Amino acid sequence: TALPIGLMENLRVRRAGFAYRRTYEVFLERYKSLCKETWPNWHGSPKEGVKVLVSALGYLPESHRFGKTKLFIRFPRTLFDIEDKLQERKHGLATTIQSEVRMHFARQRFLRMKLAVTVLACHWKRKAAQRLLQRRRGAVAVIRRFIIGLRIEESREAKTTN
Repeated sequence: TALPIGLMENLRVRRAGFAYRRTYEVFLERYKSLCKETWPNWHGSPKEGVKVLVSALGYLPESHRFGKTKLFIRFPRTLFDIEDKLQERKHGLATTIQSEVRMHFARQRFLRMKLAVTVLACHWKRKAAQRLLQRRRGAVAVIRRFIIGLRIEESREAKTTN
């Protein structure tokens, strides 16, 4: 019987003792958050990115092999460890995203409150300046009446002395 080509390749890989195989692009895209050098963007070839990622994870050379287009992982335990680390990293990333979103909304709220305080302060300064202006105008009016009163009194005194 003829077996599909993909199945034959799968059998050969399994017989060689490798439990997992993925293209470098897929592997790097899925697990790049586990390494500071590959996260958030890797700017080199996917194969080099996977090499950096695997070395950062600290796996022994006998646990994996690098093919032309795929990474082969020999032991299922290695893959399970990577998946466990990915799940932990996802929780950390979710926490980071939540804190960034909360910070953004808190900042927006702070800026709105700051603007409101500025508007209120401007309003109160204007009212205080208007009150001060009215008091000064009243004082000027009192002083003018006093001066006019003095002039009138002086003119009366001048008329009575004549």
